[in-house]
Amino acid sequence: MAVAPDKEAVVRFLNNYAKSTKEDSPKEIVQQILAESKGEVSVAEVTKTANLRLQGSGLNELTHRAVGSIVRSLGHRTKRRNNGYIIERR
Repeated sequence: MAVAPDKEAVVRFLNNYAKSTKEDSPKEIVQQILAESKGEVSVAEVTKTANLRLQGSGLNELTHRAVGSIVRSLGHRTKRRNNGYIIERR
């Protein structure tokens, strides 16, 4: 704050920082992938796509378990199939 020209500049900076952090969060990325996908999608496919988007962001890769947890926190259910877990849409 000592180098900021005024209080409003600090508030703008913090708002922009919070917005960019939220957009890059794993939860937001998984939510975007689910919104873009059509039909059945597996947890493994979402994990693979999310990890591709996270490359270079400095965040750790997601595991299948972490993605399943995020999917359930978004209100979706997962169902075990022969080839892995499938995300059931609400």
